[in-house]
Amino acid sequence: MSGDRQGLLQLEGLTKAFGGLLAVSRVSFDVAEGEILGLLGPNGSGKTTLLNLVAGALRADEGRVRLAGRDITSLPARTFQLVRPLSKLSALDNVLVARLYGRDAPGFTAARRESLQLLDVVGIRGKADAPAAHLTLMERKRVEIARALATQPRVLLLDEPLAGLNPTEVDAALNIFRRIRDSGITVVLVEHNVRAVRALCHRIIVLNYGQNVVQGAPDDVLARPEVIEAYLGKASADFQ
Repeated sequence: MSGDRQGLLQLEGLTKAFGGLLAVSRVSFDVAEGEILGLLGPNGSGKTTLLNLVAGALRADEGRVRLAGRDITSLPARTFQLVRPLSKLSALDNVLVARLYGRDAPGFTAARRESLQLLDVVGIRGKADAPAAHLTLMERKRVEIARALATQPRVLLLDEPLAGLNPTEVDAALNIFRRIRDSGITVVLVEHNVRAVRALCHRIIVLNYGQNVVQGAPDDVLARPEVIEAYLGKASADFQ
């Protein structure tokens, strides 16, 4: 955590093993309110497992997760997960359901108005009446983001949201994430797209073998030879 901001999300010694495999080992860090934190590392480094521990989809063997000072370690899956759209519902109804059951839910008319506004934010208002099953991959991802935002989360967890997108779609998604960042929502992002991480994140943490091995500002961390050569397995040209 940088500066004098207080940690909104706090991880303390999180540990998770699957049989004899230690997937996450005593990982600790804070995420400041309004910060976008990127989690990087090679396949099998524990990134998604760590995100699932924070989200409540997995239960930690050891350690604690705190949100705004409250211990939420033992709570079931939290509402700040990014969930898949319901394929038989329209894009609008997907978002509307999330808004009606999210934090500080308004009445139906206000919820519908806010849901349309969120579809506008993610650039898909023109497909409001289209069934989610008929949308493209990029459009479905936009619905997912709008649904997540509809719950009015304090923390938004994103697990490889750019996977499968072409360069033009990645650029469009980055614009959406910049709007989210500028709105002050706290984000924890697992992503292999280094360009996106560099563009969006205030700070990144690199994991390897389930451990937090290095953290700091994106340019500083991505320039470290051990990150380039060992942890990410990329040629240095990929980080320019």
